[in-house]
Amino acid sequence: MSTFLATLAVFTFVLSIGGLFKLTDLVTRGVPAWPILQVFLSGLPAALGFAIPISAITATLLVFGRLSADSEITAMRACGISLWQVTRWMLPVAVLLLCACLYINSELMPRSHYARRTATALLGVINPVDLIEEGRTIREFDGLSLYVEKKRGNVLEQIRIFDQREQGRTREIKAERAVVSIPTNSNDIVLMLEQVTIDPFSFESPGKADAARWPIRIEDARRSAVYRRRDEDMTLVELFKGAEAVREDARKLDLQLALLNAEADTFTAMPSNSVAVSPAEGVLQRDVIEARLHELRARAMRMMVEFHKRLALSGACFAFVFLGIPLGVRSHRKESSMGIAISLLAIFGFYIFLLLAEQLADYPQFRPDLLNWIPIMLALLGGIVMIRRLH
Repeated sequence: MSTFLATLAVFTFVLSIGGLFKLTDLVTRGVPAWPILQVFLSGLPAALGFAIPISAITATLLVFGRLSADSEITAMRACGISLWQVTRWMLPVAVLLLCACLYINSELMPRSHYARRTATALLGVINPVDLIEEGRTIREFDGLSLYVEKKRGNVLEQIRIFDQREQGRTREIKAERAVVSIPTNSNDIVLMLEQVTIDPFSFESPGKADAARWPIRIEDARRSAVYRRRDEDMTLVELFKGAEAVREDARKLDLQLALLNAEADTFTAMPSNSVAVSPAEGVLQRDVIEARLHELRARAMRMMVEFHKRLALSGACFAFVFLGIPLGVRSHRKESSMGIAISLLAIFGFYIFLLLAEQLADYPQFRPDLLNWIPIMLALLGGIVMIRRLH
């Protein structure tokens, strides 16, 4: 436990370095010290959620590597104590770490994340991009409904905007890409849209128009900014219930789409001289419903990816302990560098799967939420197989 606590302190500090740089930026802006400290402390649970699995495998590797190098494992086996018996004593530690990590990821981390982002918004130094969330329609801006498919830094991709700033009139704007910027000494946000389609371009003469670049200015967006709860701010129970609610909305739209398709089939089968509603409106409505269905399914999958990611992060503590025991015994090195190198390699592979699941969240047919569990199962199976061989 002493080795674990030491590695936990080191990795938590390393993961908090980014927050320290942000605090320096707040200090240069003249923000008072106490709010800055609150923002920093509320970011620690997120760092702990990632640092505990890393510390678990690192501490296990260091301890069992040292036991193996000092021939302690050989002495135990000579006294009739099998490696399985040694491993059994690690079970309470692994379960304790799993429970602690589960509480942090389920309750503490989402609440602290929401508190940190809310405090940042109240300080008036929130990044304008943080006001825009991918995969969800944003209606906080007066007269504008904004949907963004992807967000990478200050660059937005696949944007759809419904502009209702003129009373009783709606303009639909689609863009392949947009860059977010803040004018100097202003609370406005400017979206520089690229490859834009505007429909209608003018309400006096309806019709579409295309443009290579088109700016949209959102006035007082930062001054009136209120940080809304996102997936990262929800507990595990809230995430699961939220995903179920979104899926229920998708099922209702599926039913509407089936009715529209049935009506379209009926219209096609009718004689040409029959009086019926033109199918053009039905086709347009089907397109809208299908687009909305895609949004809802992707939204539900993103919530489930976040749900399974947190569970996998908690389960990683248990799996990494079992993986670290045989790896530490096999390393036969007193130097801590070997244990740290092996642990970092295992952690790197684990987080690659987490990132891959997040990237595939927009493709629910591939079940990216289950990708989070692949490294956990591999770690458990690998640890059990190696322990059996050593036994």
